[in-house]
Amino acid sequence: MRAAAGLLLLSAAGALIAVSLFFGGSLSDGRLFWIGIFAEALGLGAVAAGLAGLLPLAVPNRAGLAAVGLLTAFVCWNGVTMIWSIAPDRSWGYLNRGAVYVAFCLLGLMAAANVRMPARLVAGGLAVLLAGVVGWALLGKVFPSLFPDGGRVARLRDPIGYWNALALACALALPLGLWVATRRSWRRELRAGGVLLLFLAVFALVLKFSRAGNLVASFACGLLLEIVYVVF
Repeated sequence: MRAAAGLLLLSAAGALIAVSLFFGGSLSDGRLFWIGIFAEALGLGAVAAGLAGLLPLAVPNRAGLAAVGLLTAFVCWNGVTMIWSIAPDRSWGYLNRGAVYVAFCLLGLMAAANVRMPARLVAGGLAVLLAGVVGWALLGKVFPSLFPDGGRVARLRDPIGYWNALALACALALPLGLWVATRRSWRRELRAGGVLLLFLAVFALVLKFSRAGNLVASFACGLLLEIVYVVF
């Protein structure tokens, strides 16, 4: 039961992430509402099942608790700023978006507590999803008709719809591609796929002209060299 529940939670989280990446509607809040509803229902339901003893309850270590606490505090602070904000509707929007992030965090914690090798499964799934995002974004440069207003010379932004968000996705794809490419125990075809993901992510990152994306990409690759190999 534990393994089946963990795979179900992990699959649901992966499906929601895929919808967010490919059909999230950019910065609009229309589709965010439905993504958030499903994420919060699954996350809170999993936590309730853990408290009831039906599933193992995820208890992060000290660093994990600090990360979850800081994320929750940041989301709550977004809500508090509505008291003095000159645009309270924007603060309300950030609060809603942050609540969805917390729901994904809870869903991920509960899934990790109920599957074997969760780090590898999550990293592999994200590598596949981000490869699709980067490939689709670059394909829009070859066939501009794939995207609305694709013929206009502009920063690469689709399918996410916002170039800085796409830059962050490419920055995350870099360490994942590097991880796949350097796994000596894996088949040569998979490692070649990691090299291809690295190349396409760097190429797409350049086409977005995002300084923040370049900075995050450098930090992510450095973090991989320092920390990630201890986990995997």
